[in-house]
Amino acid sequence: MTLDIIRNTRICNITTACNITPLCIIWLVVAMLLAAPQAAAVTTAEKNTDRLYRHLLNGNLQELKKRGNELIVENPDSSVMYFSAVAARYNDNLPGSDKDVCIGALNNLGYVYFYAFNNPLKAYDYLLRALRLSEETGIKMSLPHLYLNIANVYASMAEGHETVEYLKKSIHASADLKNNDILVISFIGLLNQVYVSEISDISQCRDEIAIFTKSGIDSSTPLYDYASLILKGIGYSSRGRYTEAIEAFRQAEKTINSPLTPERDYFVIGSAIAKAQLLQGNLTGAIGNLKEILGKTDAPDIRGSVYNQLAESYQKLGNTDSANYYSRRYLELSDSVLHKGQLETLRGLDNQYMTDRLNAHIEKATRDRHTYLTVMAVGSAVLLVILALGLWAWVSRRRLLKANKLLYEKSRETLLMSESKPEEQQSQSDDSDERNLAGKISEIFSSRDVFSQDFTLERLAFLVGAPVRKVSRCLNDSMGTNFINEVQKSRIREACRLFEDVETSGHLTIEAISDMVGFKSRSNFVHVFKKVTGLTPSQYQKMSRRR
Repeated sequence: MTLDIIRNTRICNITTACNITPLCIIWLVVAMLLAAPQAAAVTTAEKNTDRLYRHLLNGNLQELKKRGNELIVENPDSSVMYFSAVAARYNDNLPGSDKDVCIGALNNLGYVYFYAFNNPLKAYDYLLRALRLSEETGIKMSLPHLYLNIANVYASMAEGHETVEYLKKSIHASADLKNNDILVISFIGLLNQVYVSEISDISQCRDEIAIFTKSGIDSSTPLYDYASLILKGIGYSSRGRYTEAIEAFRQAEKTINSPLTPERDYFVIGSAIAKAQLLQGNLTGAIGNLKEILGKTDAPDIRGSVYNQLAESYQKLGNTDSANYYSRRYLELSDSVLHKGQLETLRGLDNQYMTDRLNAHIEKATRDRHTYLTVMAVGSAVLLVILALGLWAWVSRRRLLKANKLLYEKSRETLLMSESKPEEQQSQSDDSDERNLAGKISEIFSSRDVFSQDFTLERLAFLVGAPVRKVSRCLNDSMGTNFINEVQKSRIREACRLFEDVETSGHLTIEAISDMVGFKSRSNFVHVFKKVTGLTPSQYQKMSRRR
């Protein structure tokens, strides 16, 4: 019986195993089918990530920055990714246009961190990096944006004077670069600071007002009408015409067409209206407008300004409790630990920037001094070499002139003052016929026949009435010369005579004299003249004229 139970149990187990195995296989297949799309999705996601990484690493900088601009409002995190990728690719070897794109990306990072993430310190760090690169490279296209964004960071810290200074810088840089959009936005910010925040008097902004009014900007520029109406309203308010000022501000509110931060433009208008109402004595209206602003924004810098205006309004209304309440709110916001820390950090970043800038100037001055010293050393060495060469040339020239003078005097003595060598030698001959022939030859060489370009040995033999061979032998044996040498000496002697006769022949050129004495080319004349006298014709001519 026990065996039967055991046998039955084994059969039962086998049967169960047979039933479970197909079920497991079915579940396994189902699980694989369900997992396949997920695996495919993971693979696709990895491929997309890899593709995006390669695009950020190698993509066109201008296109990447443009894509970041498109994502600022709807997806600031992604815009930061694109701007960071562009900024990270900055290096000194980039062309100027690409460097400008990288500087613009750093500026945009500052913009996003300030407006989208409310992180002024991070924003200021990026803005200072961009400003430093702009100054180092001399690329100024992003300066209007940089100054404007830095001004907004200081405004968020209630640092009004710095805000005004950077807004003025932005206006002037915008005018220089014809960037009308930023010029108008910066001008609006400046009007807000001098009217609502009372950082300075409107009269201290004459230059900036002149730039705005004379820049040729019209309604085609976004917010131009808005800025013009604010300026008009401030003008009415400064003359005590508060009702007209408020009307101008309300008209300005209808022209707001800012695509990125319209709430700040509404804040400027609301604050301006409240300021005019406060000056008008309409305290209730001013308080209502200010509280309306508080209901529309959470931006700390805007709320802080509104708290301060509300405290002032309630104080004039005689409501001390409300005035104290809003004063505390303003102090809590502006003097909070976070704010103090941010402001100290901001100052630290500013000091570091100024230190880096000073160090850069010192390094540049050191490099310039080294370059100057190097240039001076090289220049001095070159000058010494030039002086040495000049001295050597002067000494050489003096020596050459002295040598030429000696050659000149010797040539004159030999060619012009001495008796001819053929006559000396003819007296030494014992043959009377030979002496007669030598005399005739000497006469011919003293005549003008020798200056003819066609004068030849045959012509000489014809003129003296003797055979060519006899004439040649006479020249060689009795006169100690030859036909060529004697012709050249005769011609050069005549050339020298012409050079010496400055009054009669001084106007003749070397080419003319060469032709007159029988040479067919100037080059042959120069060659023979130097062989006979040791001087060139021009040197001999100069010596003759000096003499």
